[in-house]
Amino acid sequence: MELDEDEFHAQLRKQHRKDCRTKEWKAYVSEMRAKRGHRCERCGRRGGRLTVHHRYYEDGLRLWEYPDNAVQLVHTGRCHREADRDREEQDRRDRIRKEFGPEALKEERPYGSELGELAQSETPFKRWLIDSTRLPQDWDWNNGMWPLWRLWNEFAEEFRRDTKASYVQGQLELGKP
Repeated sequence: MELDEDEFHAQLRKQHRKDCRTKEWKAYVSEMRAKRGHRCERCGRRGGRLTVHHRYYEDGLRLWEYPDNAVQLVHTGRCHREADRDREEQDRRDRIRKEFGPEALKEERPYGSELGELAQSETPFKRWLIDSTRLPQDWDWNNGMWPLWRLWNEFAEEFRRDTKASYVQGQLELGKP
């Protein structure tokens, strides 16, 4: 019998409380701290109270049995809460993708690192949209129908591919490998 989501998370929390008191968990956290240079992977600061955040959970795995790429070293407190929110948002997006297909995500606002990338790329992205004739020169950026995040959802992969190709071409023209 498969558990519903609330029951799964309740059992997971109960198991985690037990696991967090074990020598295996304490050794795993210590090992991750050493491997990751005692640096929080969210804020970049060294030291402080660091713990291991799980990017996802799998039924049947103990906290210390996850592969290295499934965990993140974070400060306890704010950094860990932010990482938990990102995981919850990713879980929500995975449910939408599973139930309605990947196209449904184009109507979802970006979050976390995706939102950060959009913020950093806003000006070149707008220029790319116009230069590639995906939008007219006189596009109204304040219209409510097509906010920038919706355009990002639609065209981000093409933008990344084109800008990477332009960068590589520029490096070749400069004689750099």
